[in-house]
Amino acid sequence: MQEALARTIQPFGRPDFAFNIAGIEPRRAAPTTEYDDEEWDRIIDVNLRGVFLCMKHEIERQERGELLR
Repeated sequence: MQEALARTIQPFGRPDFAFNIAGIEPRRAAPTTEYDDEEWDRIIDVNLRGVFLCMKHEIERQERGELLR
């Protein structure tokens, strides 16, 4: 994420706004109570951790403007 953000900032400058949209679905449609821990961790890693990491590094490089979440 940091490298991708740096490559974007180099030609365009600081981020004025960002859309952090990430999300995956389970590999197999099932009630939530049937997900094993590995599948739940995979979903949370992308859907929550991925957005958090993007926001974290975008905010560090933002001088002013708005980050839309």
